[in-house]
Amino acid sequence: MNSTGSLISVLSDIAVLNTDTWKWFIPNISGSNVPPPLAFHSAALYLNYMILAFGQTAISQTHTNNIYILNTQNYTWIATVDIPTTTTTTITERPTDETSDNPQNDNNVLYIGIGIGVGGTVLTGILLTVGLLIYKNQDDESTESPEIDRNSLYG
Repeated sequence: MNSTGSLISVLSDIAVLNTDTWKWFIPNISGSNVPPPLAFHSAALYLNYMILAFGQTAISQTHTNNIYILNTQNYTWIATVDIPTTTTTTITERPTDETSDNPQNDNNVLYIGIGIGVGGTVLTGILLTVGLLIYKNQDDESTESPEIDRNSLYG
């Protein structure tokens, strides 16, 4: 990119680092869904695929919302993706646990929560009252003036 924000030169090469030998190489890549040279794109690896997303095309300098997928096992660009369907298993027996969809259990949890909240509030009030009484009692004792025996002062 130059000082005006225009792209000077963008290549569509992909370099791969062999982490066993720590050497870079440029693989021969084939496929029909070859992306144009891109800048400012995102790339992520997922299993045996590299996903290129978005970016700015070097030719027209427009932003694209295209997504390209490279198979990193055989270095081919993928044109279509077959998303495997997941199989779901059904539970034939209903659980015998007492916590399963029972409105009575929901009420019990609610009552326990209310009890804990009310109990905590009452305990906090008691502790604050006792603390205030102790503080006030200490404050009253410190403000009392000791009795002075005037006879002992004047002899």
